[in-house]
Amino acid sequence: MIDLSLPNFDELRAVAEAAAASAGRVILEHRNDRRTLHLKSSPSDPVTQLDKRSEAQILRLLARMRSDDGILSEESPERPSASGVRWVVDALDGSVNHLYGIPHCAVSIAAEVDDGHGWRAVAGVVHDQVRAETFSASRGGGAALNGRPLRVNEPVSLSQALVATEFSYAVESRRRQVEVLRRVLPGARDIRCTGSSALDLCWTAAGRFDAFYEDELQRWDWAAGRLILEEAGGRTAPLGTGVLGAGPTLYHELAAILGIA
Repeated sequence: MIDLSLPNFDELRAVAEAAAASAGRVILEHRNDRRTLHLKSSPSDPVTQLDKRSEAQILRLLARMRSDDGILSEESPERPSASGVRWVVDALDGSVNHLYGIPHCAVSIAAEVDDGHGWRAVAGVVHDQVRAETFSASRGGGAALNGRPLRVNEPVSLSQALVATEFSYAVESRRRQVEVLRRVLPGARDIRCTGSSALDLCWTAAGRFDAFYEDELQRWDWAAGRLILEEAGGRTAPLGTGVLGAGPTLYHELAAILGIA
């Protein structure tokens, strides 16, 4: 059970919105800086200078506003929580898009609390600075895009569904994921791979996609977007280290194909 002495979830949502907006301004200011600092898991998995700039801005703001909270972020060592709250940060989801000058990336920030069964997101924000779109949610408080309520498309069958997915940076994982795609694609209206799982989840929440799945992600890739999708009426489930999310009707159809009980 979530400790009611913890901060109000909408307050955490407001902190996430402020941090994401601040990082978004940094990204826009330095959007032409496409220097690669180093590679992570593979040659196709870069860390850019802008990843680091954006994350530093977020961590500075969180340290000022919520100094006792923990941090789990893509580019920095994990910091334990002294408050019962942890922030999960992807300062630039869609780094490869940024590297190629494709204007499709976002800042993703979730606030989590330990409910006795592990960390659980209670507030989340995904900020698309290029489109000036801020997707946000608090647990039990609904999801919104720039303040307007979000709802998933429902009901939708797979034959009428636009399904988003992404692929791992690891070669062997990609081979396996292609085999999964072979099971999904023939029955779907079409497939999209945009390069940002955080935005894929939010676009599913907004009805721009009907579903999203990927089985190999890090927590910062999906923590905020998954909550936003759930609060927009979607159903989600773990899929490997990733997530499946869709409206309730389509969820059942895809879960059967993907082997989710």
